Amino acid sequence: MSLEKRLHEAMAQHQKILSQADQNSKSLKEMLAIERQEQQRLVNECAKLVKQLHESGEQNERFVSQVKTLSDLVVELLLKLDGIEIEHLKAQDDLLRRCHELEQQLQLNVKGIRNQKNQMVEEKVADMKEGIQGITERNANLEAQITLYKENIEESADRYDMDEEIQGLKERKAYFEAQIALYKETIEECTDNNDREKFLRRCTALEQELSETMELNEELTKQVTPWVERVREAPSDGDFSQLLDRCTDLEAEKATIEYELKQHKNDTAEITKESDELQEKLDAALAELVELQQMRDQDLIVAHKSREMLEALVDANDELMMNSRIYWMKP
Repeated sequence: MSLEKRLHEAMAQHQKILSQADQNSKSLKEMLAIERQEQQRLVNECAKLVKQLHESGEQNERFVSQVKTLSDLVVELLLKLDGIEIEHLKAQDDLLRRCHELEQQLQLNVKGIRNQKNQMVEEKVADMKEGIQGITERNANLEAQITLYKENIEESADRYDMDEEIQGLKERKAYFEAQIALYKETIEECTDNNDREKFLRRCTALEQELSETMELNEELTKQVTPWVERVREAPSDGDFSQLLDRCTDLEAEKATIEYELKQHKNDTAEITKESDELQEKLDAALAELVELQQMRDQDLIVAHKSREMLEALVDANDELMMNSRIYWMKP
């Protein structure tokens, strides 16, 4: 019984082992199927990766070719930038030198023009001052002479009035003398005492009036004599006319000098204006030079940045080519 039991247990154990083996076999088959699927997936992925690797290799070759071309272009561009920078620096130096020369020439021209104009102005002002001084003195002399002539003319007019008065007195004297002679003749012919006395009184009155007239005539003659002498010493009407003409000419000359002086002031103002314009042009040229320097500095900054970017691009290209070589060298 014991043997059968053991056999039965062994059979049961064997059956259990078989069942477990069958299950393990099924599990193993499932695992193998899964493993085959996974291997197939991996094979497909490997095929895809190989295909992608080939495509990536072709792209890398194209990229390497493009990078090489770009590198050559970068080197050529850097050389051009260096040449442009050298030419720009040379042109700027030439421009600075030319501006400096123009500035010096402009300063010399402005200084020479100012000195020449100032000398001309000073000489002309000195000549005008001398001319004005002479004209002022001549005008003073002429004014004194004109005043004297005016006084002489007024005195001559008074003298003419006195001559007329003297002439009237002479006529009255002649009239009185004629009347006295007539009265004397009448007295000699008169026989009536009353008429004779009347005529005598009349003659006495006439003689007294005649005496007063003679005294007045002598007094007027004394007053007129100095006037006559001064009139004789005075210039004639022709000389006075020439003097007036000379005064007119001097007034015209004075007006001409005043006009020239005004014109000279205008010329001085114009010279000052031209000098200011030249100074403005110089300031504009200096401002343009400063602007060019600023533009040059900006161009240099841009050129340096471009060079840095190109150098960084070249470094990235070199690194990419190195990584590509390392990738292709891997098994």
